[in-house]
Amino acid sequence: SFALFDTKSQTITRLPQFGASAGPPWGDASCTTPPGPAFSPHGIDLGRRADGQWQLLAVNHGGRESVEFFQLLEESEGYRLAWRGCALPPPDSHMNDVAALPAGGFVATHMYPRGSPSLGPFNLDLLKGMLGFDTGYVLHWDGERFEVAAGTRAPYPNGIQVSPDGKTLFVNAYLAGEVRKIAFPGGELLGKARVKGPDNSQWDAEGRLLVASHTAGLVELGACFGITEGACGAAFAIVAVDPGSMEAQTILEHRGAPMGAATVAQQVGDD
Repeated sequence: SFALFDTKSQTITRLPQFGASAGPPWGDASCTTPPGPAFSPHGIDLGRRADGQWQLLAVNHGGRESVEFFQLLEESEGYRLAWRGCALPPPDSHMNDVAALPAGGFVATHMYPRGSPSLGPFNLDLLKGMLGFDTGYVLHWDGERFEVAAGTRAPYPNGIQVSPDGKTLFVNAYLAGEVRKIAFPGGELLGKARVKGPDNSQWDAEGRLLVASHTAGLVELGACFGITEGACGAAFAIVAVDPGSMEAQTILEHRGAPMGAATVAQQVGDD
């Protein structure tokens, strides 16, 4: 489910399960049914549509592999999400993160084939990515269909962000240890920043990318999947990347309690 963290009151509230659509579908016309109780969200992206309405996109792994569309509504009793449709990627897709495009549609990272054989806590494609082979790419949904975005094949694509003008993608190639700056839709590689294990990214107030970097080894990270109580304490860093020069600066390093293996950073005021 979704939860709302109020940064002023420091309270967390589970948002009510989304109801029926609030209007015409924003997703594919063939997607007419909400995901239901199996809903399992992964990457999300919140922003305003061209008409000013708040849109929340979410990669979903529960019941179906999809990008779900929601409208965020503020009502007298609080915030509510209304389901507005979905888009279904090609078979065997296994997505991670999603980012809306200013002209409509979205881009999403496809990590590796969903049916990749499991090898303990990892899978075959994860091991291929560790050897430098491309395992996935960025999917572009133009409002009607999916296609592979040019120049985006990489070892385990993870987080993704889009420049405000929609002409540049910033793709985190997790197993290559790079944040790649790629022209869209042309696919030219415009630059890259070396960041170990870049997970997800978010913009800060200065227009830099805050990248969550997994500095622990894969063995340490893999051990976290066996934890049944408490939190994973694997080492991580938050790295600020200049989207123009692609220079990277580590602004936080941490290991252990209260949590490790951070996947994303969000600036809130001066914090």
